Amino acid sequence: PPPRRKMQGHPHYWPRAVDGSRVYVGNIRFGTSWQEVRDHMAQAGCVEFGKIIKTPTTLADGSKRYVSRGFAIVQYASVEQATAATETLDQLPLNGRNLYVRIDQGRSKRVSSPLPPIQMEHASADVAA
Repeated sequence: PPPRRKMQGHPHYWPRAVDGSRVYVGNIRFGTSWQEVRDHMAQAGCVEFGKIIKTPTTLADGSKRYVSRGFAIVQYASVEQATAATETLDQLPLNGRNLYVRIDQGRSKRVSSPLPPIQMEHASADVAA
């Protein structure tokens, strides 16, 4: 058999980044291209890497299609540029929608809920009968 071609990049490849140099960009309109997002975000600095996050959807014929989840991760050359992006590009419109821009905290560092845990009260045996 012929030799297998080496993959040009892993689909889940993310280059190493300094903490604080990546931003989360939310509220992206469906159909917005990565190039449009990159050009918009480049107003704050040098965009080194980025990706619109997509999820697979199975169509009626059994084929898969990847659909935007409405957000992207953008990596800047420095923490200062990422901070500038959050300060200058947050709430600016792209394709008719105001984007939400914040420093990316990653999936593992997210807080699951801002609310404190619910305390369950147990039935007490000393309740008067």
